[in-house]
Amino acid sequence: MNNEAKAVIARAAVELIADGATVYLDYTTSYAIAAEIVRQQKRATVITPTLPIANILPESTEVDTVVLGGIMRRNECSLFGPLAERALEGATSSKAMDHCTTVVLVADADKLDTIAVNRISELESIDVVITDGTPSPELSVAIDGADITLTTTKE
Repeated sequence: MNNEAKAVIARAAVELIADGATVYLDYTTSYAIAAEIVRQQKRATVITPTLPIANILPESTEVDTVVLGGIMRRNECSLFGPLAERALEGATSSKAMDHCTTVVLVADADKLDTIAVNRISELESIDVVITDGTPSPELSVAIDGADITLTTTKE
């Protein structure tokens, strides 16, 4: 997927961020682009386990950055493990998604039907999916059944 398509997805996600909100940005190209937009346009607190995303944000006096500790994944410079999980719980006074007003999944369409190593959330915990294409028929049924708002950026 090209960076312009990822930027469209990122802009759609940033539009949902209220001024003064706290957001969690994990390791993806789309979230890195979103961090650039947040840095330029928002007053927010960003929680991230990802050093490249944390490095985007210090230029803004309007964005507070919380970097989670943990074991570093060398290939993506992100932090994981029990220490990161405890830091996330401490930063939000609860588990991240349980504490959120709105949980938004930002993903390229080709990643939606991919089986991942780690499960971040149950589908029912997600409020909005922003993607650049149409999910598979099976996933579309599951999204509809879980009452999730699907935003597709591709025309």
